[in-house]
Amino acid sequence: MSTPIYHITHIDNLVSILSSGGLIACSQLRQQQVNYTDLAHENIQDRRANKPVADNWFLDVSTNNSQ
Repeated sequence: MSTPIYHITHIDNLVSILSSGGLIACSQLRQQQVNYTDLAHENIQDRRANKPVADNWFLDVSTNNSQ
């Protein structure tokens, strides 16, 4: 059984998301200096940015595999 994934974004971001083929992490958007309309609460984003993530885990949604 598949698990649906939801994402909330500003309508101004839709063209960029579709033209890039999908979502890109906010940190990468900033690094690439891509303009986007951010709806996130800055304090929550800051807290998430400082959370460690296991080195051996990733989710590749393009192939629907997690390793």
